[in-house]
Amino acid sequence: MRRTCFIVNHYGIVAIDNHSVRAIRISIRKNDLCLIFYFGSLLEKGFDATKSATLLLGGFKTLERDGVNTRLVEEKDIVLVLDAERKGKLSRKAMLEAMKKIAGGIPADCAIESLKLDRLGSGELERVVSEIIEKNSKMAGEKGMRAVNALMGDAMKALKGKATGKEVMHELAEQIGKKVK
Repeated sequence: MRRTCFIVNHYGIVAIDNHSVRAIRISIRKNDLCLIFYFGSLLEKGFDATKSATLLLGGFKTLERDGVNTRLVEEKDIVLVLDAERKGKLSRKAMLEAMKKIAGGIPADCAIESLKLDRLGSGELERVVSEIIEKNSKMAGEKGMRAVNALMGDAMKALKGKATGKEVMHELAEQIGKKVK
């Protein structure tokens, strides 16, 4: 009830009675009202505000443009997907794919399992990053540590989501740092 009052007051929504929102003064899609409730709930559960907002607003809008009925995705599904991303089981890109599968009727846990990151074997990240640096050795020599950002895209493309951006950035910086010395 308190959340409804906050949303009604904060977003300029006119409530006819205490239990439902009947009229809307601002242009807000019907589905967005549910997303506002979900957002507040996700924050209460300790999820990152930026990631939650990005998924709920940008991600859902992208899925809707692709013809996905996002109204079939429930809050518990969103929680499971965000939790999987937080634990490193899903990449950010895979979160949208999971939502698409969930909206298609696949249970959330099955969708997450089918998309979860295939972790790299020991040494595979180092090998892939080393190959990319060797291919671009001239740039790495000229730019030094500034080559890390330039090679990040190539590394992520080669790894196809098998490592997080943080892991790739760390490995690139480490290997380029050794070559520069």
